[in-house]
Amino acid sequence: MNKLLSFPSILLLSFVASSITCMVCDDSKVKETQQKEQPMLYDTSKVYERNIVELSMDNVHPVPLPPKEKWRRVLGYDVATPFGIPACPISLSSGVKFLSKLGFSVFTYKTIRSESFKAHPAPNVCLIPNMKQLSYADNKQPIHALEDAKKSPSIACSIGNACLDIEWVKEDIARARSYLQEGQLLIVSVYGVASEMRAAAQDFAYTALMAQKAGAQAIELNLSCPNVNGGLLYLQSDKVYEIVSTVCTALKDLPVIIKVGAFPDEETLNEIMFTAMRAGARGVCSMNCLPMQIITAEGKPVFGKRIHAGVSGGCIKDLALEQLHFLLKFKEKWAQSKMNIHHTECEIFSTGGVASAADLIDRVNCGAQIAMSATGVINNPYLAQQALRNKLFS
Repeated sequence: MNKLLSFPSILLLSFVASSITCMVCDDSKVKETQQKEQPMLYDTSKVYERNIVELSMDNVHPVPLPPKEKWRRVLGYDVATPFGIPACPISLSSGVKFLSKLGFSVFTYKTIRSESFKAHPAPNVCLIPNMKQLSYADNKQPIHALEDAKKSPSIACSIGNACLDIEWVKEDIARARSYLQEGQLLIVSVYGVASEMRAAAQDFAYTALMAQKAGAQAIELNLSCPNVNGGLLYLQSDKVYEIVSTVCTALKDLPVIIKVGAFPDEETLNEIMFTAMRAGARGVCSMNCLPMQIITAEGKPVFGKRIHAGVSGGCIKDLALEQLHFLLKFKEKWAQSKMNIHHTECEIFSTGGVASAADLIDRVNCGAQIAMSATGVINNPYLAQQALRNKLFS
């Protein structure tokens, strides 16, 4: 396993990113700031490690949270707004610092491991065209990368579940938690692998306990990363049960959710979700990126030997909505199931193709507890603020 050693420049850059100045202003100044062209929060020309510590944004204007009577109960916590950021390159402390002031209330810290692990070499993110809505069957088809473009609603990512130096990560989780206000929630995404020391399920539990001690208020089990070896865990019922039950036993009362990708059909989704909920999960975040072949105009792999990468953003919106509707039907089945001996609710965190304020509102109106956006926020960090100001949102 490749390890990424801690180096002073990362710590220095993280503190530079933490020094973003925030000031309260009137609505006219907020609108003026939003009208200016905001560069993507993730610079595809930089390596992953530089991106996550150099993340910055100009003129962050704090958004007032709704009154407490409008807050919601999520995983046992009072949450001010139903908008969040899923695990992604902008959900470390450098991103949480300013996004927590822009109307988002739930943050899932980028997936961590029990040991440091290098990101795939650059390039590891590229822009792709938003020319059509993708289906589950499209994961067998190649898609062309955009060249010489500065922005796109859709991207392909081949980072590979990277994790910085563990001591730095633990400090950064605590730093992210310290930036949260009342009514905000920090979930930490974890990933486990089998080794000479631990089985994969035990490694998930070990990493989850580490995250809990660092400040996590809930845990997400990343069973769906498209950029690691070993297959997509969320499609393997026996492994889902083993991992979820092992982690829930270790954590006791800390809420646990699972992160899944797209399911090929509703029947498979129901099977896996019944398995996860029986094992102790409290909910699900759906959906992760869609694995696809990313090629250049000449037909060559964009990421070298890494033929497949995870596609996210506007082009998977319809697929993500289909998965949400499947999950909402499962939620009703679980509520009435005899297997639900503790009478728990399946809480749904919906992401995938959320590219606008209207998309955030639509996911909540459809029935998701929390609507989340990663690629959309990378392009426009004001999505939650715009949703809160929308008359369609109540």
